[in-house]
Amino acid sequence: MLVRGRLVGTDDDRIEQQLSAIRDELDDFANTGTLEDNHGRQWEDMKFARFEPGDRRDRGRLVSLAYVARFYRI
Repeated sequence: MLVRGRLVGTDDDRIEQQLSAIRDELDDFANTGTLEDNHGRQWEDMKFARFEPGDRRDRGRLVSLAYVARFYRI
């Protein structure tokens, strides 16, 4: 499953904290979990396999970074 979205934070440090938490999840590839979308649909036994951050951060009142995440059912 391919998920596209944006990380949003109050500043660059907050984005870095979010990226660090994502890297920690990727390092623990043995775990599976339930992926849920904004409409309440769920996919069980999914693995978080890949995270691709965008090439630039957008800055305004908030800082945001586009991403693509890939999940696989094992």
